[in-house]
Amino acid sequence: MKRFLLIILTLSVIATSCLAQSVFIDFGVESLITSSPDDKSRHWNNAIWGGPGDLAPLELVGSKGTTKGIRMIKLRGFLGAFDTGENRQALYPATAGKDRWSLEQGKVDTGTIRFSGFRQGQRVTLELFGTRDAPVDFITRFAAGGIQTELNCRNNRNKRATLRDLKPDADGNIDLDVSIVSGPNGHLSTAVLRIQNSKSATADSNATRPKQEAVADSVIDSEEVKLRAELGLEDEGSNTVLMITGIALIALGLVIIIGSVWYFIKPESE
Repeated sequence: MKRFLLIILTLSVIATSCLAQSVFIDFGVESLITSSPDDKSRHWNNAIWGGPGDLAPLELVGSKGTTKGIRMIKLRGFLGAFDTGENRQALYPATAGKDRWSLEQGKVDTGTIRFSGFRQGQRVTLELFGTRDAPVDFITRFAAGGIQTELNCRNNRNKRATLRDLKPDADGNIDLDVSIVSGPNGHLSTAVLRIQNSKSATADSNATRPKQEAVADSVIDSEEVKLRAELGLEDEGSNTVLMITGIALIALGLVIIIGSVWYFIKPESE
């Protein structure tokens, strides 16, 4: 019985170590800070133009409010922060989608953000969202680790660009480059980091795998957004943790019950 219990606990630890941790970041102005927790119990990090994340490193917390040892800071570029985003976007709180960091064609048409503090062996997926009320297309390119993808921010309500399976460099950094593809401006309203703790360390590095012009399935359609919102599945990692924890507790309870029954009905030794 002790051996069986040890196996259950070991499997629970291994499964939990492989789960994705989520970090939510709102890029914008001080007047539109996203409060934590939001209506889905997610904690947010506010990267304020002229404040932490821009002029000084921003220490990031996970979706449950605990620190992850991850930081972000603007390395270069970006014109400023503005608050003319799409009010009716369906992915995040209104304050997170309404404001943004922006680029401007002919003035500051590129920008770079550094995420630091990752451990070797971790893998990161970036989900990036930008929006702008506008009559013309505002197509923004996001690139990191040899991968790039694009997003049209014009009146965007439910689409986001995704850069998958990024490997930190030797110093534990991932640099995100933002640039303009078409239109007068480029935009970044929110970023979500999905941090995989122990994905295979033998996976190909970003430096050796082929570049991709765009990542497949880089946008989430409105039906999936609606379903995930209704079920409260925005933070997959935390829900999976709860499920595995529940299963482990049930298994532990069964072991205790079976052990107790066996103890009372076992024949006495002579």
